[in-house]
Amino acid sequence: MSIDVPIVLVNMPMSAVERPSLALGLLKSALTQAGLQATIAYPNIWFLEYIGIADYGPLESCPPEEALVDWLFAGVAFPDFEPEESAFLDLYFERNPIHAGNSLAERRANLLRLRSLIGGFIDWTADKILEQRPAMVGCSSTFTQHVPSLALLRRLSEFTGSCHSHGGRKLRVGNGAEHSHAFPMGRLCRVGRGRLTDRPAVLGHP
Repeated sequence: MSIDVPIVLVNMPMSAVERPSLALGLLKSALTQAGLQATIAYPNIWFLEYIGIADYGPLESCPPEEALVDWLFAGVAFPDFEPEESAFLDLYFERNPIHAGNSLAERRANLLRLRSLIGGFIDWTADKILEQRPAMVGCSSTFTQHVPSLALLRRLSEFTGSCHSHGGRKLRVGNGAEHSHAFPMGRLCRVGRGRLTDRPAVLGHP
């Protein structure tokens, strides 16, 4: 018997677009076996469609330690923080030589352009997820997915009010217990090392 608690599991950028998420697939299976309704959304693919393969490729191949994807999505995830963009980009380009045919100014301008598009992408993604009228939203969060996931969860909270009514349901959002204190709007779904660790939280109870 299925419990009427629609759950949307979200695979944010940047993650492989050529295959589905094994982790979210296993989690969906576990939720289904527990009698819960779950679907998986793939904004990592939507992001590829949104910015195009020419811009997506370099981002996908960029090492996580460069924090380039974090920087792109940080403006939405942490709107009150004002980064030193010039200093960040100077360090990034110092570690990453300019590709043939692209000047430093062109690459810098393109990254700033991409950063300006992120707010629109997150808004669009949040709208697509809310069309499903979920009671709960959880994001995968590995490597360069951390900040994009937090950006989406913040926007969902802003659109609906975390734990407030949306379309007749209470929407809860989260991407893991490890962020629940530092990032209070992400405080629901607790998943650890491939297994559910907090069944009451997954069921939507406080």
